[in-house]
Amino acid sequence: MNPLSECTTPRKLTAPISRHFLPVLQPEPPAWLTTGLIKGSRLPFALYLLSGTTDCSFVSLAVSEAPLAATALSWSFGSATGQLNSPRDIAIDGAGNIYVADAGNNRVQKFSSAGTFVWASQSTPTSKCKSTQANSTCLNAAIGVTWDAVNNVLLVADTGDSLLKAFDANGNWLWTSPAGASLGVINPRDVTRGPGGLIWVSAYEENQIKAFSVTSAGVWSTQPTVVLGDGAKGGHGVNQLTVLY
Repeated sequence: MNPLSECTTPRKLTAPISRHFLPVLQPEPPAWLTTGLIKGSRLPFALYLLSGTTDCSFVSLAVSEAPLAATALSWSFGSATGQLNSPRDIAIDGAGNIYVADAGNNRVQKFSSAGTFVWASQSTPTSKCKSTQANSTCLNAAIGVTWDAVNNVLLVADTGDSLLKAFDANGNWLWTSPAGASLGVINPRDVTRGPGGLIWVSAYEENQIKAFSVTSAGVWSTQPTVVLGDGAKGGHGVNQLTVLY
């Protein structure tokens, strides 16, 4: 049974935290995304995810750039498997599976393209990982997730631990980056592997974007290959970045 249900007080989504275009799901998006919306449409569309403040975490579809005025679908608020607390990001793999950065529950959850719960990195959320759990599925306020289609792994910004981690499609831990202090990346907000093979990280506290050479096995160079931004705090000039998500 589809665990998603319609909110009793649907509203149009505004100011989304995360927006992802989903061409891999065309021409037929999952039914739970399209019920009453654009079922059967072959137009490009985007999935919007907004952190819920009460009992709903709103999801909406959009054609091109304009949000649709349509009934929102949601996961319910909570800490049980299949529930969300302050979701901050989503990733989509080649099969259309959905990975959600369930930040308030200190975990990542996977749902099938039909919206069915598959796994959670921690079925019982914990408040904070211990230092001895760096090489594990343990997460602390994970904010960013991206699917690395080249290596078929899920990249996770383990924000509260200042680490980057990789999981396979079954939820198994694969590797963990060096400590954030050694990379110059404290409280990273997002991570992705670029077309050139480098892993790009939003270094929130450093006000910079940094790209690192990382092998498919997770061996990192601690010196960034590319650095964007001069690191000035609160800067608004040329080559200055701030509040990087």
